[in-house]
Amino acid sequence: MGWEIEFIQDHGIISTTVSGIVTLDDLKKISEGAYIEAKRNDANRLLNDYRKASLHLSISDIMDLPHTLWNLGRRSKYRNAIVYSVNSKNNPDYDFFNTRCFNSSHYAKVFTDYDEAYLWLIYDSNIVSPSSP
Repeated sequence: MGWEIEFIQDHGIISTTVSGIVTLDDLKKISEGAYIEAKRNDANRLLNDYRKASLHLSISDIMDLPHTLWNLGRRSKYRNAIVYSVNSKNNPDYDFFNTRCFNSSHYAKVFTDYDEAYLWLIYDSNIVSPSSP
């Protein structure tokens, strides 16, 4: 498993790119690193690219993930986009996580299109949308 964290200054985004097999312990380390970078850069947008990763999480892990992330530093001020491959064998896991985030009032959403995820992060529907004149 490998991962990189980058700060995209133009839009205040902490971008994390992950590859390989990802366990719950890996996910915790990645998340902690992203939260540290977000705090350091005063950023509240997180972009997690898992298109080249394979999750090895149990249903119980995913069920508890919003709470686990909260304990690691995830707060409601963060807007989080998670991108995964449309061909991923983990599609049901990502869909379940998306539902868990919604039900747990986490401002997170999963996508299979990187550009769509990026746009969702930078445009707040209460302020402006990409289709606004």
